[in-house]
Amino acid sequence: HIVNLNGNSSFKNNRIYSTTNTTDNWALNVDGNVTVEYNTIGGSTGQHGAVGIAIRFDQNQVIRYNNIGGYQANVAVHGHGAGTQDYTFSNNSFVGTLTGNQRMLFLRH
Repeated sequence: HIVNLNGNSSFKNNRIYSTTNTTDNWALNVDGNVTVEYNTIGGSTGQHGAVGIAIRFDQNQVIRYNNIGGYQANVAVHGHGAGTQDYTFSNNSFVGTLTGNQRMLFLRH
């Protein structure tokens, strides 16, 4: 992981990317009642890692107004439990040439 976000926190106006091609890392691991907005995660060229944003279990995340690209899976949602989560995922842009898994939102239970 490059950045782990948990608790009640905000992550705004940042740029996260890899300077070398890789498929071994996650940019953001979101595991809390976190707001992620106005960030550039990855880029339109290069291979920045395995997952751009990993959204974790039963939280109330707000993920909006981000540019995301260059990952094997740009966004992955990892499971749910009691169904108490309230995700907001809106107004995000996927950048670059999206192929294969990059065009999909992965849901893992």
